[in-house]
Amino acid sequence: MALAELPTLTSPIPGEVLSMYLASSRTEPITVLVVNREDKQVPIYFVSRILQGAEMGYSDMEKLAFCLVNASRILRRYLLAHAIKLLTNIPLRQVLLKLGKSGRLAKCVMELR
Repeated sequence: MALAELPTLTSPIPGEVLSMYLASSRTEPITVLVVNREDKQVPIYFVSRILQGAEMGYSDMEKLAFCLVNASRILRRYLLAHAIKLLTNIPLRQVLLKLGKSGRLAKCVMELR
């Protein structure tokens, strides 16, 4: 599959609802912040980080929570100024709200509050 045209990052307009996609491979959690305009999703920001050392042993859930925390640090100005719709294939909300979280997930919850 090839791209017909390169995606250009854009600035959000005040009041727009943004969508944040979280994904994680074995070595790299990825976050993409997009906005829907004219029936297309236009990228605003892309965050990626290579996992190192002990981070490589995180479970898929822990990787996504780590991805969300990392993105919240970098994208703070967007998160404070816009409504964000978080999209992922794992029910992250239910896991982060459950009692009895592992130490890493509890740290993520504390930082996100």
